[in-house]
Amino acid sequence: MFLMTGYIKVKGLEAFKYHSCSVKSSVGTVCNTASFKIPGIAWMKNNDGKSYSKVDSNKQFSEGAPVEIWAGYNGENKLRFSGFINIISYTVPL
Repeated sequence: MFLMTGYIKVKGLEAFKYHSCSVKSSVGTVCNTASFKIPGIAWMKNNDGKSYSKVDSNKQFSEGAPVEIWAGYNGENKLRFSGFINIISYTVPL
């Protein structure tokens, strides 16, 4: 049985899981594009490692920040996209 797994790395943040992800690549275009959705509100673990704080996900990102999308099956993830954040849409889920 295959279980799809993956995570996203954004500069300045720890790797996190996404709600949904789409990567588009084609020989007919100059560059690849990707989009991902995450929950609009998240619970982040505090520095003490025991308690959590509620944060607005949209405030954690900035346009131009480097991003990597890793995806695969059963924990064997491969780099599927590397680029920069171009547009941040503030819809729910983010």
